[in-house]
Amino acid sequence: MRYNFDHVDRVAIKVSIYVILSFTIIYILSSIVNVIPEVCMIILNTFLYVLGVLKPLWIALIIAYLLYPISVWIKKGLFKEIIKRRRKKEQNGEEIKKKERFKTFVSVLVTYVLIISIITTVIIMGFVMIKGKLETTNLDSLISGTKNYMDETKVFLESNLKARLDASHLLSTDLKDKVTEFVQGIGNVGQVIFDFIINLFSGIMDNLISFMLALVLAFYIMVDLEFFEKIYKEGQRLILPKRYCNRINRFLIEVDGVVSKFIRGQLLDCSIVAAISIISLSIVGLEYAFLVGLFAGLANIIPYFGPFIGVAVAVVIGLLSPEPITALYALIVLGVIQQIDGNILVPRIVGQSVGLHPVFILLAVIVGIQFGLVGMILAVPTAGVVKLVVLKIVAARKRKLES
Repeated sequence: MRYNFDHVDRVAIKVSIYVILSFTIIYILSSIVNVIPEVCMIILNTFLYVLGVLKPLWIALIIAYLLYPISVWIKKGLFKEIIKRRRKKEQNGEEIKKKERFKTFVSVLVTYVLIISIITTVIIMGFVMIKGKLETTNLDSLISGTKNYMDETKVFLESNLKARLDASHLLSTDLKDKVTEFVQGIGNVGQVIFDFIINLFSGIMDNLISFMLALVLAFYIMVDLEFFEKIYKEGQRLILPKRYCNRINRFLIEVDGVVSKFIRGQLLDCSIVAAISIISLSIVGLEYAFLVGLFAGLANIIPYFGPFIGVAVAVVIGLLSPEPITALYALIVLGVIQQIDGNILVPRIVGQSVGLHPVFILLAVIVGIQFGLVGMILAVPTAGVVKLVVLKIVAARKRKLES
């Protein structure tokens, strides 16, 4: 039997084709959607692996960025020629390049020696201070006394707090349980601090090789900076049109201005806070005043949260000392220093280096917490760069609308 296709409903055929095509497209899209997470994870893992392999290079670039301005300043100070025996036009071009390279090499070397000497001096001073305290203190009695102090505090809080919670009818049962769990966890604070110190030193030892390799790479990067700049510019011209190269270079100069201002201001501010904290904590008689004050100054790099961390460390050291009243003195002293820093030093020294509202700075730090200590430190300059990008996009959009 032969079908007569002239009598077949053409509308039904079209609908059938549309339905088949629709289901085919849906199936293909669903397959792609199911594969997207796996592809993204592969790309992310590959990116993280490359970052891990190139970790010494990233660290070297950061070190070179931080130390190069110092080396330039040292170069100007060391090789300032008051009387020139020969004019530059009488010198050979190759000879001038060799002399400039030698000056750069010496200035970078002096920079390394200066920075390493400062760090070594601080470490030795801290070690001598701790060693002197340990020689006059029985370490076993200190550890056992600290443990007993934490246990007694835990028992006191549990007994008193439990009675008060049971007598309270305003709090819910879930909230009472949460408070009780929190108090019970106080007894484990000593173990938590010990584990943190162990993990910190383990992380330092794991990254020590990468850091040493980064120091070597940073040295060569600073010495041969002109060579690497030449490679960058030539590669940029091969990949991008000239107008885009100029835009990118101008943008990078602006980014460098924002970041360098922030770094210089923060380092100066932290140095002043550290010096004042060391002197003040020494006056009130806090043990390890030098190390605690130095830590308070370094913690000041982290906006908002850093000062609280420095104060917390000083209070804990004071509570564990033979005279717990020094914890109150340290709290008052560091509180006054932070008020002076926040209202006088930061506005004048750091100023509007990134030009961000305090709300955005706080949000940036909260986001940076997700990436650890480095994220908290880099949160503000990163937010400043993001602000610069957004302003450029908005300005370009306005120009386009006006034209």
